[in-house]
Amino acid sequence: AVSTNASCRQLAFTDIGKSCQFGTDCQSRVCFGSAAAGFFCSRRCNDDSLCAPGFRCVTSAGDAARFCEKIP
Repeated sequence: AVSTNASCRQLAFTDIGKSCQFGTDCQSRVCFGSAAAGFFCSRRCNDDSLCAPGFRCVTSAGDAARFCEKIP
């Protein structure tokens, strides 16, 4: 669901896509990926428009939440 609360605003993170090991390595506190593809700083999203160029919004099976993922 998209928030309709005017006081909620989208935050911009400058380290999306940076390599990480832990959520605490990232401004968004989201370190996302896989052992095969590598882990990188990501963010929660509702659709692709919240993701940087070269990223898409995908649903994480483990979390049932949506995150920005690098487009291979």
